[in-house]
Amino acid sequence: MISLLFGNWRFVLDAVLIIALVVLLFMVNPFGIFGNGLQLGTTANMVTEVQKIGQLVTAEYYGEVISSLDESRLVLIEENNTQQLANDLYREIKYALYDLYQYQQIPKKERREDFLAEYRRNDGLRRKALQSVSRNNILEKIGFLSLTDSLTKHPFYLQTIEFLWREKYQNAEKRSWNPDSRAEAEVLLNLYQELATQQQSVEDGAFKRYLNDGFEFTASFQDFMFSEQKSELPRAERKKQLAIVGRGWVKAGFDFGQLDENSFYLHEETGDLHFFGLEPQILDADINPWFIPERAVPGFEIIDYQGPVNFKDAQRVKEHCIQKLVFYAHQAHIIQQAQQQGAETLKSFFSLVTGQPIHRVHFHNDVLTQTVKEIARDEYINYYEGILLDSLLAQEGRRADSLNNSLTNRTRNEQLATELDSMRRQSLRRLRKLRFEEAGQLFNYFSTLIHQIGQDSIIDQHERNLLQQVRWNISASNKDNREQLGAYKDPIFWYEDSLEFVMEYNAALKYLEEMVVQVADTFLMSLPNTEQALPDWSDSTKIILDFWSSDSTTTINYLDSNSLNSTFLSQLSFPFYYNKAALRKFVLQNNFITSQSVAHLDSLTVSGMNDNGFYVYDESKLYIVSLSPKLFFDELLLKNDTISADSLTFILRSNAKQPELQESESFKLSAEQAADLAEYFKILQTHHQVEHNKGAIVRASEWVREKLTYHTDSLTPLDQFQKFLSPQP
Repeated sequence: MISLLFGNWRFVLDAVLIIALVVLLFMVNPFGIFGNGLQLGTTANMVTEVQKIGQLVTAEYYGEVISSLDESRLVLIEENNTQQLANDLYREIKYALYDLYQYQQIPKKERREDFLAEYRRNDGLRRKALQSVSRNNILEKIGFLSLTDSLTKHPFYLQTIEFLWREKYQNAEKRSWNPDSRAEAEVLLNLYQELATQQQSVEDGAFKRYLNDGFEFTASFQDFMFSEQKSELPRAERKKQLAIVGRGWVKAGFDFGQLDENSFYLHEETGDLHFFGLEPQILDADINPWFIPERAVPGFEIIDYQGPVNFKDAQRVKEHCIQKLVFYAHQAHIIQQAQQQGAETLKSFFSLVTGQPIHRVHFHNDVLTQTVKEIARDEYINYYEGILLDSLLAQEGRRADSLNNSLTNRTRNEQLATELDSMRRQSLRRLRKLRFEEAGQLFNYFSTLIHQIGQDSIIDQHERNLLQQVRWNISASNKDNREQLGAYKDPIFWYEDSLEFVMEYNAALKYLEEMVVQVADTFLMSLPNTEQALPDWSDSTKIILDFWSSDSTTTINYLDSNSLNSTFLSQLSFPFYYNKAALRKFVLQNNFITSQSVAHLDSLTVSGMNDNGFYVYDESKLYIVSLSPKLFFDELLLKNDTISADSLTFILRSNAKQPELQESESFKLSAEQAADLAEYFKILQTHHQVEHNKGAIVRASEWVREKLTYHTDSLTPLDQFQKFLSPQP
C-alpha cells in the first residue's frame, strides 16, 4: 500500500492540491461566485414576509373629547369651522360686488360695445350693461358678468345671505324668511351700496381691510346654523339634550396587506429602501367602555342629558366623539409621526430580514399613485379623469427619463427609474379594468382620444391624421411603433400584447361610428362684427364653434362632407380578429392548418366548405384552416365570399360561380389592410409550423428558459404571438 502511494506520489499530490484549492476558493469566495449566503432580495419571498406583518402601528394618540347631540346632528367637528367658511364666503361676495362696482365705472360706450360683442343683440342691454345698479337689475348684472357662478354653489350661500339679512340689516324681528330672488337682491344691493360708500370715503388701505374682513358684527354664524337646524326638527327632538365625554385612542401606521413586488425596492449597495404608493394611514380609532379599567375611568361618560333621549341618540353622539378624536389626532400630526417612526421600524425589520444594514427609507407617495386610488374608488373613469391621467403619466415619464439620463449615481438612479416604471405599469393595469364613460368599453390607450374626437361629431383633417398616426404597424418593431405613437402619447405600459392592442383600436373606431360622426375638412375664418358680413358668410358654410371679440369673430367651419370618403373609419380598422384563448385552443391541433397542391385557382372546387373553416390560396398551394371565419376575420369581411390580400386569396364560403371565383363587392380592403391580413395569417402559419416541429428536448429547454427569463414589454408581434399561444406546461 505504501509502495503504491510512493509510486503514485505525483497523482496524490495533485489531488491534495486540487482539494485544497477548492476549499480555499469556497472560503474566500471571490466575486461571490459561490453565492453570498442566505440573503433575501426584493423577491416574492420578501413580499410574503412583509405581508405577514399585516398592519404596523407606528404612532398612537390618546385624548379626551366632548360632543353633544346638537353637534352630532350638524356633523360639526372642527371648532368654528362653519364660522370660518361663512367668513370666507362673505369676503368672496364682497370681492364679486367690487368687480361689479369697477365695471360700472367703465364709460357707457365701452360697456355697450362689449355687450354687443358678446350677445350681438340688444336684449337686456340697458338692464345688464347701461343702467345703474338697483334691486331690479343687480342679479342680472352679476349674472351677465359671471361674478357669483361659483359662489352660489357654495353649501352655505343661502344661509349666509339669510344671516346677513337678519343680523347685518336688522331684520331679526321678521320671523318669516323667504329665500327668493328679491330677498337675495336686497341683501346684495345693501352690501353693494355700503361697498361703494367705503371705496369713495376711505383710504385704499382701509378699503382693502374692509374687503378682507369677515362679519363685522358679534353674532355667531355657527350659533345661527345651530338654531336654524334645530328649528327644523320636530318639537320632541328639540327638547332632547345630551352631552358625552369620550376618552380613547387613535392608531396610525401602515397596512401591508396589498403590498406586491413592485411596491418597494431595496438598493443593496447604498442601503436605501424605497416604498412606492405605501403611505401611513389611520388604522384604528376606538373608545372602549373602560379607558383605564384598573382606575375605573370610563371611556364614555354622560355629563348632561334631558328630554326623551334614546339609544340611537347616544350612539350618534358616541360616533361623533370618535370622529372628533380622529380630527384632533390629525391636528396633532399623527400621520407625520407615523411616517417618521415607520421609517425607523422598517429599517430595523428589513435589516433583520436581508442581513444587511438599511441606512435610509424613502416613501414615494407620488401624485399618480394617489390619483389612481381616487379614480378607481368608484370603478369608473370619465373623460376629464382620463385627461388628468395622461398629464400625470407624461410627468412620470419625464421623471423616469431624467433618472435614466443622470450623470451621477447612474446605477442607483436607473434602478429607481425601473421601479417607477413598474408602478406606472401596475397603475395602468388597474385602470384598464375599469369602465370608461358611456362607451361600454374598458379604459385603454385610445379612450380619451376617441371621446374628444366624437364630442363635436366631426372628424376633421387633423383628427384623421392623428387616427392614422396611432394605428399600430404589425410588420414593424415595437420600438418603431412606440416612436410613431409617441407623438400622441407614449404607448409604453398601455399594452402587454400588441395584437390585443390593435383590437382595442378596432373597438375605438366602432365606437366612433356609433357616435354618428361626419368626416369633413374644417377651416378658420375671421370676420368683422358687422351686420352685412354675417349673412354673406354663413349661407355657404356651417359653424362649429365661435370665438367672439369686440372687433371680429373667428369661427371654425366645415365644408360639405359629402365629397369625402364615407368609409374612412372602416378603411382604418384592422381586417382580422384576434382572440387569444380561441387561437391557443386551435393552434395545438395537428390538423389546424393543412395544405395541398393546386395547379390554378380557377380549377379549385370548394363546394364542401362550412362555417368551421376557410381556405387560403397561395402560389399553387391551398391551405385548409380549421378555424371558424368569425375567429379570424373582422366582422366587416364576413359577408365576403373571397378576399384578396397581397399574394393570398382567402375563400370563406362556396361560390355558385365555380370555378371562376369572384371577390365580393361588400367590402374592399385598402392596400394597408391587405398587407395586415396577409401578415397576420403568415404569423399564425409560421407559429403553427414551428410549434409542431419541436421535439421533446426543445420543448423542455424552452420551458426552462421561460422560467428563468424576465419577460419585458419590448417583444415583437411574433414574440407576443408565440408567448400567448405556445402550449402551457
